[in-house]
Amino acid sequence: RVHVFLDQDKGVYVFGDAYVRLSSLPYDLEKMNYLIHLTNYSVQKSCKEFGEVAPSNIISIHELEDYLRKEHPKGADFQKGFLMEIIKERVLLSFKCTNRLLDNNTKRSFNFEMFGYDFMIDENLKVWLIEINAIPGISDCGSEYVGRFMYRMIDDMFKLTIDKPF
Repeated sequence: RVHVFLDQDKGVYVFGDAYVRLSSLPYDLEKMNYLIHLTNYSVQKSCKEFGEVAPSNIISIHELEDYLRKEHPKGADFQKGFLMEIIKERVLLSFKCTNRLLDNNTKRSFNFEMFGYDFMIDENLKVWLIEINAIPGISDCGSEYVGRFMYRMIDDMFKLTIDKPF
């Protein structure tokens, strides 16, 4: 999950950190088990293996990058931060594609929107945009990491909006 912030001037800010939701069970394309293919917290918390892979089945994107650079055959080719750079490109492209659809009402001052972008990474390390949530959840999902993440992200968002005019 990547959080993206759109300010009143249509400035796009991608929060510099992201978190990765993991499945409790090993990925297997042959098995049609929702505990394998759906990684959201509400589904995974019912699995008896929940939390064995990582606390609350959540790691940072930096942890995923470190793992991929060490374990994936193509991983050595990538620099630290490679996933976030690709993700930022996809986010900016999505806003370019929808720019004319965004509200152009100039009388709306001091407003902002937050979006939650969900991506998948395939076996070739290609990053796929799955969906964009207009109202992303901001709960901690029982994860200390996500709790700290949300606090930092919301604090940064307020610094760019509420703190700006005051």
